[in-house]
Amino acid sequence: MYNFSLQIDDDKQRLNANEGISLDLLSDLLKSLYKAIDDGSKANCTLSNIRGNCYALDFTTYNENLSNNFIQLHKDLNEIPFDYLEKNEQVYANNLRILFKNGFYINAYDTNKNKIAHLTNIVDEDIPEFYYVYKTVYGYISKLGSDSLKSNKSYVKIDTYPKSILIKDPTLDLKLKPLYKTDRIAMKIKIKKNAKTGNDIYAETTNNFRVLGKGSLIDNLKEQGYINLEITKGSKTIDDILKSIYGYQ
Repeated sequence: MYNFSLQIDDDKQRLNANEGISLDLLSDLLKSLYKAIDDGSKANCTLSNIRGNCYALDFTTYNENLSNNFIQLHKDLNEIPFDYLEKNEQVYANNLRILFKNGFYINAYDTNKNKIAHLTNIVDEDIPEFYYVYKTVYGYISKLGSDSLKSNKSYVKIDTYPKSILIKDPTLDLKLKPLYKTDRIAMKIKIKKNAKTGNDIYAETTNNFRVLGKGSLIDNLKEQGYINLEITKGSKTIDDILKSIYGYQ
C-alpha cells in the first residue's frame, strides 16, 4: 500500500475541518490530479482521510506507479515551466493556480511523509524579450557620423549590413574616418535581437575591426584564406558568391 498527501493552507493557517476548500474547487482539483498521475491502468486511488487540523488530503493506492507519478509531478511543478508540462498536468496546474490566487499554498508529501514540494505558484516559461549575439561583418563604410549636429551619438553604416551601427567608443570614430568608402573592413559587432522574432533591434560596435585593404577581388580572396566552398553552393551570380563569403560570419 502507498500513501501520499496534499496539505492546503495559507500563511495564516486558517483552514480546518470547518473552514476548508469549497467542494466544487476541491472536486476539480482531485479529478485533474488523478488524470495527471494515472499510468493508463485506471488503478484505484482513494481519498482516505482529510485531516482537519492542518487540512491535509491523504490518498491511498496499491499502484506504485501512481505514487511515483505523484512524487514526480509535484517535483516537476516546482521546476518545469507550464508550457513543458503534459496536457493533463497543465489542467491540474491550472486548478492549483485557482488556489494560489486565493492566497493558498500546497505541500506535497510522499509515502514516508517526506515533504517533496512546497508550491505557491506555477512556473511560467521565462522568455527574455531580447538577447545579444556577436557577428563579424565585411564590407565598406557607406555612412559615418551623427544623424544631426545636436546628437552626441555617432553611427557607422557597413554596406553589407542593413542597419546603422552605434559607435560605442568615440576614438573608433576617428579611426574609421580615413576608411570611409575607400577600404574594405572586417568589424565585429554586438547585435541586440528580438527573442520572439529573431530580428535585429540594433547593433553597436566593438573595438575589434581590421582593414582588409583596397586590393582586387583575387587579392581579397587570398587574404581571406581558407574558404569553405560549400557555402557558395547554389550561388548564381558573383554577388551571390561574395555575399556567401563576406556576409555574416
